[in-house]
Amino acid sequence: MSSAYLFRIVLPSALIAAAGCTDSDPPTGKPNNTRTKPMTQDDAQATWDDYYGRIRARRTSEAKQLFSAMRENGVTDETVLLLDFRHFSSEKGDADNLGKQLAENYDIRITQDIQSNHWFVDGTTRPDGITLTESQCIDWVTFMADVAQSHACVFSTWRLTDTRNDRSWSNESFEADTD
Repeated sequence: MSSAYLFRIVLPSALIAAAGCTDSDPPTGKPNNTRTKPMTQDDAQATWDDYYGRIRARRTSEAKQLFSAMRENGVTDETVLLLDFRHFSSEKGDADNLGKQLAENYDIRITQDIQSNHWFVDGTTRPDGITLTESQCIDWVTFMADVAQSHACVFSTWRLTDTRNDRSWSNESFEADTD
């Protein structure tokens, strides 16, 4: 039996864009390359692994910049911070499973954006705050990227808020210095 399989993978639009493909052009890991052979399971896994690796590297880079900005604004290891975050998925079941796992430590809400048909897993520590060292922040971001991948979801954004000084920092404010 051949190791090549014909199958359709339902990919998040972010993965399709990251692979440089259109909706009708399956990702090959090479931009705008029309596949003439069936995608093997190994090819599909390599595409996912590459995509998630880039997401993880971006989020880690953003976390380092974010933490540096917080330090510049007087945040210390003892500063109590509120934490909010978001993951997304194209599949409700994947979002539900991620939400169940994260609900052990966070208040979780799962919603759907009807227009994009994406599911969002929003989490928070509110009303409770946390304290973070730089190492703990990087480790948390790495964990969130990895746990998202394990549920075929994407870790997209997070925000830390210092309510004492009415300041907040989001990864969306920083450009990752990777890729």
